[in-house]
Amino acid sequence: MKQEKRNKKRVIRDVGNGADARDRSNSTLRPRVAETAYFLYERRGRADGHDLEDWLEAEAIVRSETE
Repeated sequence: MKQEKRNKKRVIRDVGNGADARDRSNSTLRPRVAETAYFLYERRGRADGHDLEDWLEAEAIVRSETE
């Protein structure tokens, strides 16, 4: 029983550390994605209604640059 509790704590701690790493990664990627999405918006002639499309394309561009 005690071993099981220790294992659960270890898993929770490990998962928490992974989430922190993802948060740090996302916090550095988000400004780059936003800047790229804005560039795509301007390139489109500032046409409204394509914000999600621009954001998703910008995410793909930034992720491909970081891999």
